[in-house]
Amino acid sequence: MKQILLFGFGIMVIGPAMADTPGKATNHPNKVTLQNVAALKDYTLYWHKHYGDTTLIVEADTSLIIPGSGGAPDGADFWGIHKKTNRSTDTLHFDNYYDPDYVVILSGVSQDSIRYNREQLTNANEVVETANKDSIADKQLVIDAEKMQQNHLLKNILLGALAGAALGGLVWFFVRRKKKKQAAATAPDRTHDRPKDDNGANASV
Repeated sequence: MKQILLFGFGIMVIGPAMADTPGKATNHPNKVTLQNVAALKDYTLYWHKHYGDTTLIVEADTSLIIPGSGGAPDGADFWGIHKKTNRSTDTLHFDNYYDPDYVVILSGVSQDSIRYNREQLTNANEVVETANKDSIADKQLVIDAEKMQQNHLLKNILLGALAGAALGGLVWFFVRRKKKKQAAATAPDRTHDRPKDDNGANASV
C-alpha cells in the first residue's frame, strides 16, 4: 500500500512540476496586441525586436509575435519619439518566458511616460483570467483565448484520466499479488494424501 501511495503522489506532484520547469516544457510564442495606437498620434512609434535585431514603425493597431525560445527568452521594446520635440517616451519591454498573450490598450503620454492598461489572454503557454474582456476591441482575440483555455482543460482532464488508469492498474496488480500470497499461505498440506511406496514414504507423483 505504501508503494501505491508513493506512486500516486509522484504522478500528482512530479508530473505538473516537470511541465512548469523552464527547459522542460515547450516555450510557445506569445502575442502582443497594441490597441488604440491613435492615442499617440503625435509620436512616431517603434517596435524593436530582439530576435533578428530589427525595428518596425507602428502606425496602426496591430498584433506582434514574440517567438518561443528553447534558451534565453526573446523580447521586444516599444517606445515613441515626439514628432515635433524629438523627445522620447519611456520604453515598454516585453519578453516571452512562458508568458500569456497581452493586449496593451494605449491612452496617451504623460511626462514622457506612456499611459496604458494591459490585459492578459490565455495562450499555449499559460492559462489566465482576463479581467476586462469588454475593453478589448478585437473580439477574435478573446474567442481564441477562450478556445485555448478549453484546450488546456481537456488536456488536464486527459492527463488526469491517464494517471487514474495507471494508478488503478497498479492497485489491481498489488491486490492480485497479495491475494495470491494469502491463498498460497492458507492452502492445506496435501503431502499425506500421496500414495505410499513399499517403505511407507510418500511416492512421487
